[in-house]
Amino acid sequence: MPAIGILWLAIASLKIEAFLVVFALFYFYSKVQTGKTREKGPFWALHLANGMAITFSVILIAQQPNLAQSLSLASAGLLLGAAFAHLLLIMAKTRLQPFIASYRYQALCLRCYWH
Repeated sequence: MPAIGILWLAIASLKIEAFLVVFALFYFYSKVQTGKTREKGPFWALHLANGMAITFSVILIAQQPNLAQSLSLASAGLLLGAAFAHLLLIMAKTRLQPFIASYRYQALCLRCYWH
């Protein structure tokens, strides 16, 4: 299961409207090809999930009783989103690290061979 879908599933335990985002994300991940590239997939489902997530966030922010709580919720959402994006980038980098190291080793060997 994708990590983003699991986080939205945790949110859906508090608010039932978040299940729409969960369903769209899981549909996208179930239909995307897991071969060498991920260029083929229902990107409309991913854009739909993004739109629903933004709408859900705006509705939650608008439901706050005063401006201070709205700003606090908005900034907390942005900071948590940035932290999660950073975590996903770190995971992707560690997964690609052996390929990058292999490519650098091959380039180094070819450079030594030509000189």
